[in-house]
Amino acid sequence: MNGYGVFRYSLFSSQKQFISKDSSITFESYFKIGFDENTLDDWSEDFLKYLHLNQNNVRNGLWCYIEHEPIKNINKKRILASNWKELEHLLSQNFLKLIYSVLKEQKKGFFFNDYLFVLLGYKIPTEESYETHWQLVKVHKKEIPVEGKKISNGNYTGVCTSLEINWGKTKNTSYQRFFGRGKLSDSFTNSRILIVGIGALGSSLAEILVRGGVKDLSIDDYDIVETGNLCRANYSLFNLNFPKIDALSNRLLSVSPFVNVKVRQLKMNSIPKDTLEKELNDRFDFIFDCSTDPEVTHILDNLTFKGKFFSLGLT
Repeated sequence: MNGYGVFRYSLFSSQKQFISKDSSITFESYFKIGFDENTLDDWSEDFLKYLHLNQNNVRNGLWCYIEHEPIKNINKKRILASNWKELEHLLSQNFLKLIYSVLKEQKKGFFFNDYLFVLLGYKIPTEESYETHWQLVKVHKKEIPVEGKKISNGNYTGVCTSLEINWGKTKNTSYQRFFGRGKLSDSFTNSRILIVGIGALGSSLAEILVRGGVKDLSIDDYDIVETGNLCRANYSLFNLNFPKIDALSNRLLSVSPFVNVKVRQLKMNSIPKDTLEKELNDRFDFIFDCSTDPEVTHILDNLTFKGKFFSLGLT
């Protein structure tokens, strides 16, 4: 990738931690949505919907591919550039004009908590080759790191000021990096999986599968979360009286941005056998029956299912 442009991102979480009675620190995490309106990052559809859920948290930022790391060598140590002047040789005139115009005109939709987010991309080595790392810079809306310098014939060129750089922290989060350890086999993670019953066993199984890299998971349960569920199942006090399928799907999306979670809230004895059999064969490769319901197990046992079926229970 070369050049520069606009990207979109969304606030994912904001948590305040008190370090004393009268002092606190707020930790915020953001996810990049895509480089423009038509290019989305490789998150799951469900996670992208979650990021877009609150449009008040979606903002635009600026990106520029600079190819080389923004570092300087001091006493044989590699250190990130400390002021914008040290970045000037890496930034094009067009990008300097863009960042100047966004800050000067205070363009709507580009500021979150008074800051403009700028991503600088450059190559970093991996075990096999190279990949692009995107380093975050936060620019306060009242501090413009670019100014015009008059040159011949009354023209101006953009130059960087000595304004200190406010570096942010970024992490490359590709599917391969996210599940670098503990990933299940591709034949499993690329399969369509249904879990029937998401109590103590089903909710735990669902989370294990998602942490193992499963991308397409459906959960089926018509019950709500009650206090008696909390000591054994993957629910919390915040989930009380919510449908289990909603509580668990939200939890799973907080674990992996690569999973699509489909929910079902159907009683299998209310569906004709032929209809149920066709639906399950069309939609799933694996079915895990964790319902501990003899009637559900009997119904599933008597279907002709082309995939793999497992009935699990705890006593």
